[in-house]
Amino acid sequence: MSSFRRWGPRPRSAFTLIELLVVIAIIAILIGLLVPAVQKVREAAARTQCLNNLKQIGLAMHSYHDANKQLPPALGRNKTAYGTAHYFILPYIEQNPLFNQGAGDSYNLLNTTVPVYTCPSDASIANGVISSVPVNNGLGQGQGAASYAVNFGPLQFGGKTLVTGMPSGTSNTVLFGERFAYCAYNTKGNETISAWAEYWVWSATPGTNQKVVNFGWDTPTFNHPSGGGTAVFGTLSYAYGVNSGGNPAIGQPVYQAAGLGLQAGATITTCDYSTLQSGHTGVVCVALGDGSSRPIGTSVSLTSWQYACVNWRSLTPTGATQGTPGDDFN
Repeated sequence: MSSFRRWGPRPRSAFTLIELLVVIAIIAILIGLLVPAVQKVREAAARTQCLNNLKQIGLAMHSYHDANKQLPPALGRNKTAYGTAHYFILPYIEQNPLFNQGAGDSYNLLNTTVPVYTCPSDASIANGVISSVPVNNGLGQGQGAASYAVNFGPLQFGGKTLVTGMPSGTSNTVLFGERFAYCAYNTKGNETISAWAEYWVWSATPGTNQKVVNFGWDTPTFNHPSGGGTAVFGTLSYAYGVNSGGNPAIGQPVYQAAGLGLQAGATITTCDYSTLQSGHTGVVCVALGDGSSRPIGTSVSLTSWQYACVNWRSLTPTGATQGTPGDDFN
């Protein structure tokens, strides 16, 4: 009697412990490779968005100049309005209704968000407003944030043009630079709180069109005097102090700590208020006077960075030598 062999699939045994551990190890390796890659993609996207924002801001400055034949003031009086450069260029970044809402005073918009003024890599911002102010008891909390500070040198209190405000050339001059909307560096005992609509008015003279403005840790400016000044129809009247408190004087041409030009990869707890900083890796993004934007590496020399920020015709620091940025700036 013949026998028949039954053909069919063989029953498969379960995974062994070693096989399971191998699979888990492979998955862990893949995750370890994937997470940094995702973070790099996100940071690249944030940096691109940041550069695009600065590009819009730079072009808005040119549009303002075309319409008014001069640049706006960094902060102070402009025709019948008072405020910051960020406020004055609102109509040129498609925010004319918001500009009108301010009714001639940027302070009326203090808690208003303007997306183009915030960088995705600025960890001190949440939903367009300043979110973390642990040192100063919440002062500045909820104010419309500015991730980009304006350089006082080329604009001053108004009346400057692309030529008179930037004698070293528009492509060699920084107009806006990245700075955290909030930065506290406790060992230095100070901080910066940068709200785009913020400026300090210490006094006003009754019956005149003038106000005295003060440069402090909560104005969206850098490279400014350490004291205050009066702006009257483009006429300037102000004096530079010498290293008063936490406000750098013009003798220190830009916000900078000793040996620190620009600070990249910063966090709220590691940022240094006395310089410009970003959350990007290795670079701080800026808008130049020619309407372009670019990342500047933290390896740039202090000399080149100072040359790119100072209006040498009227703001030459004592003992400094006039010059233009070196190749390390390009």
